Amino acid sequence: FEPGRGCFVVRGDKKMSEFDFAYPPIYFDRQNNMYYMIADSAGEYVYNYDIAKNSKRLNSGNRESKTYNSGISDVKFDDNGDLMYVASGTEKNEYESSDYMPLSYLIEKNGRHFLGYSIRPIQWGSRNEALFAAQETLNARNTDLYLWKNGSKTKINSKRYDDIYGYGYTRSGGIYYMGLISDTTGGTYKSSTDFVMEGRKIGTYSFLSYQSLGDSVYPMAYSPSGDFTFVAEEQLNDTTYGNAVFTNGVKLPFPETAAGGPGYFRGVYNLFYTVSGEMF
Repeated sequence: FEPGRGCFVVRGDKKMSEFDFAYPPIYFDRQNNMYYMIADSAGEYVYNYDIAKNSKRLNSGNRESKTYNSGISDVKFDDNGDLMYVASGTEKNEYESSDYMPLSYLIEKNGRHFLGYSIRPIQWGSRNEALFAAQETLNARNTDLYLWKNGSKTKINSKRYDDIYGYGYTRSGGIYYMGLISDTTGGTYKSSTDFVMEGRKIGTYSFLSYQSLGDSVYPMAYSPSGDFTFVAEEQLNDTTYGNAVFTNGVKLPFPETAAGGPGYFRGVYNLFYTVSGEMF
């Protein structure tokens, strides 16, 4: 065990309870109660995480006696002002003896709900619905996309994918995702990505590239009129790959003004629309 550091929060001139570790940020509910993450040392480099409300540890008396040694994330309040967050622990991975698989739960006023193993970042909807990719079982070799809404978890994808590396909400409130299938037969690695939007497959590509502008990272750009544009990698021949731009799933022609070069894009970056609707 590591010696406790005696961390605590001070509010005004009042000292809260001491814990081994306490972490910012501090969250406040509608009644001005404070919530923050704490941790106790459970061994060398091993910590059990929890949430403290003011001076009280929330899960000290949980009936399952569960501890969460992989951290706590996504602390927020629901529409009624009640606390909700994601807590993660680990379990032994059976097919790789040296590996431990993190499993995550959503904690809210009605209890603890299993989300999955190795969950990807949660995309929160406007009504506190949670969209995330995860493995359903400890030894799963594939990843699925799930939506947590109104107290239940629903699987979104019907096709099996090795990974789902991009997902989110469309402007109309629907769901999009990118499902990756890997192929290592023949001693070479090949991949294909399905781009699915609101239940309809837009197309299958070698890979879809994320774009960035300032602090924003996104898989597609929307025009003011609602058109969506994305960049996908295509295989041109046995050894050559190029990038192409697609609007509403239709491939745009290579610019006629481009002089020289191979006649295709090696990369496309910082794709966005101007306020007037011009693609840049």
